[in-house]
Parts: sequence; structure tokens; C-alpha cells
Amino acid sequence: MTTGTDTAKSDRDSDSVSGRQRLAKNVIYSALSASSDVLFLGLLILSGRFLGVEQFGIFSFGLAATTILTFLTNLGLDSLSIRRIASGSMKASRLVGGVLAWKLVVAGGIAIAFVLIVGVLIQDETTRMVVFVLAGAGVMRSFNMTMRAFLQAHERFGLETLVVASERVLLFLAGVSILVASGGLLMFVGAFLGVRLLIFGLYVFVLIRFVSPIVWKIDYAYMKDMQREAAPLGVAILLGAVYMQADIVILSGLVPAEQVGFFAASFRLYEGLLVIPLIMNSVFYPRLASLYVSNREKHMDLYMRGVKYIAIAAFPIVVVGVLFSERIVALLYGDVYRPAAEVLRILVVAVVFSFCVNTMNVVYRSIGRESKVMQVFFVGTVVKIVADLILIYSLGIAGAGIAVAFSGMIMMGVAARGLAGMGYSLAPVLQAVLKVAGAATGVAVGAYLVSGIMSVVVLGCGMVLMYIVMLLGLGVFDQYELDVVRRLFRPNQPSRDPLR
Repeated sequence: MTTGTDTAKSDRDSDSVSGRQRLAKNVIYSALSASSDVLFLGLLILSGRFLGVEQFGIFSFGLAATTILTFLTNLGLDSLSIRRIASGSMKASRLVGGVLAWKLVVAGGIAIAFVLIVGVLIQDETTRMVVFVLAGAGVMRSFNMTMRAFLQAHERFGLETLVVASERVLLFLAGVSILVASGGLLMFVGAFLGVRLLIFGLYVFVLIRFVSPIVWKIDYAYMKDMQREAAPLGVAILLGAVYMQADIVILSGLVPAEQVGFFAASFRLYEGLLVIPLIMNSVFYPRLASLYVSNREKHMDLYMRGVKYIAIAAFPIVVVGVLFSERIVALLYGDVYRPAAEVLRILVVAVVFSFCVNTMNVVYRSIGRESKVMQVFFVGTVVKIVADLILIYSLGIAGAGIAVAFSGMIMMGVAARGLAGMGYSLAPVLQAVLKVAGAATGVAVGAYLVSGIMSVVVLGCGMVLMYIVMLLGLGVFDQYELDVVRRLFRPNQPSRDPLR
């Protein structure tokens, strides 16, 4: 006989399974959305090949400056909108229309001021027009990010992935078509504005058709209160954008456009690599947040594993970049970009710092300490700008690369110190990272010694095999992780998952 208690327990178990399945599906959709950035990276690489170094430098400056504009007009409202809709504190249809109308007024004013400043400070007509067009595209990107946040708030990740992928595909196809047809720089940047206007229309259609109608009306008292609450997050987001784009903007005022193009070629590859921790941490974040509430010990364990796994992913990039930077640059951009190889060697070192900082910031977010993330980015941004101004004068574009690596190291130190002050153990993490670094160093030495007598394919396979052997030999993986590998071949073996 089935009792009421049994029925209730069955319902809870069913809800739990359904929730886990929905979470897994949402994580997959988020990873797919982040992965679509590979198309954008591909477009940037092709633009470097077709536009030439000087015009690519002008385009890179325009893209960097207007990326800062995009996040300046974000205003921190997107994440707060997700929370307000999810909590049901305001009807979604009114919130969507109110936020969009509010951003149209506030962001419009910011964009107009930006255009006026650019008109005064930039004398070159081509550069000025490129920045104007990309500024329009940047503002539309800000609006599209807000629409994307509304889909996320309603957990419509499938629709979000569809629209994001559509934007990447359309932009890639339009951009490549213009580049191949020799349409020129202005027509190329015009594709960014055109596609983002089209995608905004698609977002509006998707929201109205599948989610909620939009009431285009501003509740000024409510929006002012919401903007005050969102301001700290808006500052943190802006600091992140300034941190990432500061080097190219500063370089553009100190060195010729050709030198900016060389730096940007390497920097865009470095920037593209940052999608790796974004995807990995999209998996860690929900579990970290859940375990922080339910089991602090397991939360700590997952934090340590997360940093270790991200280090395992980062160090091979350093090895490959240092050993083969010139080949990589020539293969992707062409021989004319070989001077960018020196910068790439420096930037791949910064990958380790950036990957670890990204993971530590996810830990902060999982426990509701977004203010710590803002602190980390504030310190990193100040350090990077000061280092850029000092090092570019003496070392040129290599100095900008060093500023990226140095500021990343400082940020990692600030983030780690903050976690240590909150009770997170750093010694086991540092020990694991040093073991991974030792394995990568061994691979680098071995690859350097035999690189002249092996083909690239054989050398690559040998490096992967040697890296795995050295990770195992140095004891990087614990018994649970080894059991996971064994279960891939023996699925009936009992689990020893310490996180269950």
C-alpha cells in the first residue's frame, strides 16, 4: 500500500531528478552559446589577413573602444533583471519594456557623449568613421545582451542559444563575404551594425512570441531604485571591459596603427582562449553555489578541483604558445604578421593567470561576494593601465604584453589572498598547480629537444602522451579522479564521488 509520505517522497525525488536534468540541459546550452564565440574569433583572424596590418590596427582600436562603450551602457541592469524576474518581484512584460526604454534614454545619452568626444580627439577620418559605426553596433550589442538576459531569466536557454548562434553565423557570413569581395574596412564594420540591428528584431520577436509581451513604459521611481541597486555590478562589469581592452586603446595613442595591428593579432588569440574557462566554469558555478549552501566541505573540495583542472588546461597552452608562436601567427594571419609572435609568447604566459582568476571569481560569485570580483578587477585595471603607460614607451608592443601578464599575476594574488582570508585553503591548490607546472615544463623541454627531428603531428601526439604520463607520475590526480577514468572502461564499478 502506498502512503501519503511515500507519494510525497516520490514527488520530491521526481522534482529533484527533473531539476538536475533541467540544470544539465541549461549548462549545455550555456556552453554552446559560449562556444559560438569561436566563429567571432575566426572572423577576427580572417579580417587580419584580408584588411592588412594597418587597417586591422584601426579596426582593432575601434572594436576595443566601442566594447568599453557597450559595457558602459550596460548599467548593470541585465543581471539584476534576471533576479527580479526570477523572484517575481515585478511582472516580466513591464520590466522588459521598462528596462529597454530606460536604457534607450540613459545609454543613448552616453553614446552621444562618446561620439562627441571621439569627434574631438580623433583626427583621422577613416578611424573616426570606423569608431562611429562600431559605436552604433556596440549600443545595439548592449540592447541585445539585455534581451538575452530576459531569456535567461525565464530559463529559455534553448531560444537564447538559437539567437546567439544566429548572430555569430550571420556576422561571420556577412563579414567574410565583404572581406573576400574586397569591400573595404567601412563596409566590413557596417556588417556589425546591420547584423546586430537584425538580431535585435529577432530577440523582440522571440520574446513576444514565446515568452512575454513587452510593455514599453518606464516606471521612473522603480527604475531609479533598480539602477541604484545595479550600479555596483555595472561598475564591476565596466572595469572588466576596461581591463580587457585598455592595452589596445592606449597603444593606439602611442604607436602607429601597424604596431597596434601586430599586438591585436596576438591579443585576439589570447582573448579567444578565455572561452575555455568560461565553458568549464559554467559547469562548476551551479554546483559550487549549491554546495556552499548544503555542504561547505564539499564546496571547498570542488573549488580546489576547479583550480587544478583549469591549470591542467592552461599550461599546455603556454607550452605550445612559447614553442610555436611564430608558426601559429604565420599560419593564421600570414607571414607579414610574424612580429606579433613575440607578443604571443608573452600573452600565453598570462593565460595561466587569467584562467585561475576567472575560476576564483566564480567561487566569489557562488557565495554572493560580487564585491570581491569588483575589487579584483579594479586592482588589475589600475595596475595594467600604469604598466602600459610605463612599458609601452620603453618596449613598444612587447611592453603591452608584459602589462597583461603582470596585471594578471597581481589579480591572481589579490583573488587568492581574498579567498584565503575567507577560510579557503591555498596550500593544496598551490601544490597541485606546481605539479601541473612541473609536468608542463617537462613536456616543453622534451618537445624543444626533439622538435627538429619530428613532424608536427608526431610531436603533438608525443607531447599529449608525455603530459598525461607526467601528470600521473607526479600524483596530480587523486584516487577518486583515477576511479572516474577507470569507470569509463568499467562502468559498473562503484562510485567514490566525494561530492555526493
